[in-house]
Amino acid sequence: MPARNQPEGVAGFGARLQLLLAPGDTQQAFAKRIGVSLSNLRKWLTGGGLPRLDNAVAISDVADVSIHWLATGEGPRERNAVKSAASALATVNIDESVMITVVCAVDAALEQHGLRLPPERYAKIIAAAYDFTVSEPDTSRRTEVASRTSERILRLVS
Repeated sequence: MPARNQPEGVAGFGARLQLLLAPGDTQQAFAKRIGVSLSNLRKWLTGGGLPRLDNAVAISDVADVSIHWLATGEGPRERNAVKSAASALATVNIDESVMITVVCAVDAALEQHGLRLPPERYAKIIAAAYDFTVSEPDTSRRTEVASRTSERILRLVS
């Protein structure tokens, strides 16, 4: 059961993170692969807090899972279900209006949380938020979806 006054989503994140530990994998080995201390990993696993965005992206990279699934528990778990920005550009026409909506939503969420990301992390967040937003069939809801998705992803670091 989550601790009292625990931010929404913290307990769920710990449960999702636990799923990513391979059978026979130690917490120490997983922490080393994602580049964090064992105490931080244990804090996240037990619902004692959430990782910064750069650490969440590292977890996503190492475990090969979708950052959106990791942040929210929604959507496909597998990373390959969320196309990278490079493969999306190579295989799919980008909807410019959706891309602008997503970039604005991510920028607003970053500003709200006082965050600045390295370009490669920023691009991954944009790609994940774009993929989720463009899949919304009701085009009138895409701004809301982009904002909600961006906020959920960035909530991991606040």
